[in-house]
Amino acid sequence: VGTSQFHLLLKTKTHADDTQSNAVTVPQHWPGYIELWTTEDLENIRSRLPSNRCYYLNNCSSSTSQHDKKLICICPWNKNRFLVRRAPLNFRVTHQHPGGYGTLVAMHRLVHPVSSNLDTDVIYTLSKFWTNVMGCVTSVVEGKEAGSSDSNNNDTYDGLSFICNDHSNPTNSNHSRRRRRCCIVHFQSGQELILEESDDAPPSNSYDIQNDIFGYHLCIYLPTNESFQCTFQQVSECGLLYANPRFAGGRPEFGNALDWKEASDCGQFRVKDWLWCNDDDKKGGDDGKTESVEVKSKVPLLVMELEVRSTSHICCPLK
Repeated sequence: VGTSQFHLLLKTKTHADDTQSNAVTVPQHWPGYIELWTTEDLENIRSRLPSNRCYYLNNCSSSTSQHDKKLICICPWNKNRFLVRRAPLNFRVTHQHPGGYGTLVAMHRLVHPVSSNLDTDVIYTLSKFWTNVMGCVTSVVEGKEAGSSDSNNNDTYDGLSFICNDHSNPTNSNHSRRRRRCCIVHFQSGQELILEESDDAPPSNSYDIQNDIFGYHLCIYLPTNESFQCTFQQVSECGLLYANPRFAGGRPEFGNALDWKEASDCGQFRVKDWLWCNDDDKKGGDDGKTESVEVKSKVPLLVMELEVRSTSHICCPLK
């Protein structure tokens, strides 16, 4: 998908040393939706798929331009939802993974629901996790009517309720159009990860308790080796480095780096529990050095594996 990829598992091992691989029989489910950009005419896509699995978002009319239309596509096996739009006219793919790409040229936006029933301000705290721990730029956006643009962004984000409830009856215009409060993680590539409050979100620890369904992971590349080192230090100080047993003993560049030398050599480390460490709680010692940060949220706001990579990683498409 342009510079991005989907990793579609056929077989998996519980541990890297296992001699037997098990066929994947349960499809993984992303509970929000994924926005993709295409160079293909949307009508061609719609004509290939059954109408109950592929239809225009019902705020599109016959007079809506091709570049403003939004196509909802629902996978028949795992019910994953994809919002497909025409790529902007000036969009170009400058890097790619081996094997190239087809007419899908960008994975522009990932939208994931988070529970609004935790004993904390989940959206604010997730923003702090991604800013203070992961070193990314975030913004907290209050709820508003779906389809309305933010003042600093002409692009529109319609909201989970508008997209994910639309499939039950494509002709129904009475479903909720309100977008709820969300945290937007802005990546340097222009891509976004949006975490939106939802009463229908799966349990925050679904990765741990239903790994066959919610065992997906995200792989992100940090823009510089300096930012990679800084993020590793923050994650390490918070005690959030994760060793996935499936990759223990495997190739180091796809393994579980738990110290800086190993992470620096292979260009990757892992995080699983999304907790907030607050920079304001760092305490300066007598020698002027900073002590370890305090973990502000004791229970993970969300459990989702992150492969965090530097641009020196062997698989980085930007080389």
